[in-house]
Amino acid sequence: MPERHIFLAPHERPKSLYPLARVYFRKWLVHPIKRRLARYYLMTLQRFFGLEVVGITGSSGKTTTKEMAASILRQVGETVASFGNIDPIYNIPTTILKCRPNTKFLVLEMGVEYEGEMDFYLWLAKPHVGVINNISQTHTLYLKNIEGVLKEKGKLVKELKSKDFAILNHNDSRLANFTPGLAAKIVWIGESCAVFAKEISVRDDFKTHFLLNINSQNVGINLPALGEHFVENALAAAAVAFIFDIPLNLIKAGLETFKPPEHRLQPISLANGILVLDDSYNSNPLALRSALNVLSAVAKSRKKIAVLGDMLELGDEEIVRHQEIASWLQDLSIKDVIGVGFLSRYFIDLLKKSDRLGNFIWVEDAKKASIALEPLLISDSVVLVKGSRAMKLDYVVEKLVTKNE
Repeated sequence: MPERHIFLAPHERPKSLYPLARVYFRKWLVHPIKRRLARYYLMTLQRFFGLEVVGITGSSGKTTTKEMAASILRQVGETVASFGNIDPIYNIPTTILKCRPNTKFLVLEMGVEYEGEMDFYLWLAKPHVGVINNISQTHTLYLKNIEGVLKEKGKLVKELKSKDFAILNHNDSRLANFTPGLAAKIVWIGESCAVFAKEISVRDDFKTHFLLNINSQNVGINLPALGEHFVENALAAAAVAFIFDIPLNLIKAGLETFKPPEHRLQPISLANGILVLDDSYNSNPLALRSALNVLSAVAKSRKKIAVLGDMLELGDEEIVRHQEIASWLQDLSIKDVIGVGFLSRYFIDLLKKSDRLGNFIWVEDAKKASIALEPLLISDSVVLVKGSRAMKLDYVVEKLVTKNE
C-alpha cells in the first residue's frame, strides 16, 4: 500500500504525543486487524450465505453509481454499501463488517489514487460484478498518465472469473478496446448496447428524464439528478440489476428514489431568485466539462457565472488541462468566471487575452472567491461552483445560502 497509509505526512502529524500515539495505534494495530477480520468474514458470507459483491470504479461518477445501484438492490433484499467519502483503504473493511448473514448484496466503491491500491481492495473482497464507469485524466500525478489510470482501475475486471460479470461503458473508447483477455461475461452500457438510454432531457424540476432500454424492454425514468452525464451512472446501476434479474419496475423505483450525494451538481434555489449548482465535491477535466454543459443548458438566457477551483493531481499535464478550460468557457458563452487557486490562473489569463467581453477574475482561495462573486450576482443568475475537494469551495456555496435564507 502507499506510504501515506503507513506514515503521516509531516503537516498531518498531531503536535502532542498522545494524539500522535493514538493515530499510529489505529494505523499500525487496529486497522490491520480489522482488515483481516473483514476479509475472512466476507469470505464466509460469500461461501456459506450467498452474499453477492459488486465493485465499482471509474474516473468520475463512482459514488453516484454506487448509490443508484444500492437503491435498486434494496428493492429486493438487504443491501450494504460503502458510506461517506472516507478513504476506501479504511472504508471498505468497515463496510464489510456492517454486513449480516441475511445481507444479500454488498456494493463497494473502489476508488484508486495510487498504484497497487486496487490489488489491496481485491485482496479484501472478490466481487462477482465489476463496474468501470469511465476512464479519464484523474490522479495522474500518481498514476502517471491515462494509460496508468486504465491499468490500475482495469484490475477490477481483469481479476474476475468466467462466472463473473464486467459492466463496461461502450461510449468510452478506452474501455471499448479493453476486452481482450477478460474472462468475465461482459455487459455493455451505452448506445446500441444491451443497456442504453434515449430521449434524454433535463426538466425544469431539475430532474433528468430518459427512456431506459434493457434487452428490448423500456421504461421512462425521472432521475433525481441534474445532468445528462448522470444517465451513464444510471445505466451502470441498471446493468447491475439486469445481471441479478431484477424486474424493470423495481429498477425504475430504485433509480427514482435514490438520494444523490451532496455537492454533486446539487441545485439550490435561493430566495432572491439565484440558482446555485453546487458541484464543489471534486473536479477533473471530464467532470468539469459535463458540469459546464449543465450550467449552459439550465441557465439558457439567464446570467451564467462559473466559480472554478483548481483540478488537482493531474501531474505533468496540469497546466495544459487548465488552459483548455478557457476554450470550453468561450464555446458555451460563459462570460463571468472566477478562477480559484494557483492553476486556475492559466485559464483566467487566456480569457483575459481573448477578445471576448466578460468578467474574468482570479483569486487565491474560497474566501476571496466569495467576496469576488458578490458584485457579479443579479436575481436571475445561475452560479456553478466546482473545484477539487482541497479547494474548499463548499465555503462559497455556504455563504450564498446563509446570506439568502
